[in-house]
Amino acid sequence: MVEPTRKFASLEDELCFWKDQAEKHQQRADEVQEELQEFQQMSRDYEAELESELKQCEGRNKDLLLDNNRLRMELENVKEKFETQHSEASRHISTLEEELLETKAMRDHLQKYIRELEQSNDDLERTKRFVMKKNLFHKRKLYLFIFLLFLSQGNYYVTGRL
Repeated sequence: MVEPTRKFASLEDELCFWKDQAEKHQQRADEVQEELQEFQQMSRDYEAELESELKQCEGRNKDLLLDNNRLRMELENVKEKFETQHSEASRHISTLEEELLETKAMRDHLQKYIRELEQSNDDLERTKRFVMKKNLFHKRKLYLFIFLLFLSQGNYYVTGRL
């Protein structure tokens, strides 16, 4: 700023001084105006760049949201399939466990039945041996009785057959 109390030697000196001051201020104003225009242009360029980035980010965000929704739906489908398969597998396992229990029970029953049959078979074989021995004993007794009867009737002639 210019000092208001300054004294000039002539009007022409004052005029020159003020012209210099006006030119300096005009030059400074032009520089500031140019800087302002550059700043405004840079601001517009930066704003356009930011707008472009914002649109890209919004587009990317939209794509990501769509992907996220699609993946969530796929996840739900996979969960449903898993739960369905899991419940089917559980039912199948339960059925197999029941069949296993029934098979074990049947096996135990059949083993017991086989033991009983073997026991009965052993008893029958013992009884058969006993009956055969008894039968042989009775046959011998019968043959002896027939022989003694034959001898007691006075036939001393034996034909060679008994």
